[in-house]
Amino acid sequence: MIVIISCNHSPEQISNSGNSTEQKIDYNYTHLGKSVNVYDEHDSLVGFLLKAYTDFCGSDCDVAVLFLKVNANKEITVTNILSLQSNSLGYDLFEKNKIVYRSTFLFKEGESHFGCHNFKIEKIKYVNGKFELKDEFITKEQYALDQGDAQGNCILFPGLDKILEINGY
Repeated sequence: MIVIISCNHSPEQISNSGNSTEQKIDYNYTHLGKSVNVYDEHDSLVGFLLKAYTDFCGSDCDVAVLFLKVNANKEITVTNILSLQSNSLGYDLFEKNKIVYRSTFLFKEGESHFGCHNFKIEKIKYVNGKFELKDEFITKEQYALDQGDAQGNCILFPGLDKILEINGY
């Protein structure tokens, strides 16, 4: 069991949000990813998303997504958002213009783990206390996660922020 005490926001940002309360999660996460801001339908900052890993698994493990929500009493609660978890292959979260985007690696029929792949990009909004899929697209280009996978057939995945920029988001 762990207590979440780490994210990319400074201690001042968290402590200035009010009384932090610790919520224990009954799972052994070995490390956390970067935090992503979450805004509600009124463009108010309501919390943060964190990717949580069970081990240093490389490219083949499940990634939990934890929501650190600041409630009306300025207390922080932690919830595992099952609808946002995924396999670690190409999984990323990024916030742009108060919208959360998620990337996941796609396998077409006949494609192996290694090689070039398209990515699914999803636009997710936090509305009425729930995460909702608002839009999605599949990249036109195929990308690889490392040079060994690319084998000269495609370029490396440049990151979710760059994919959004390339596609006009």
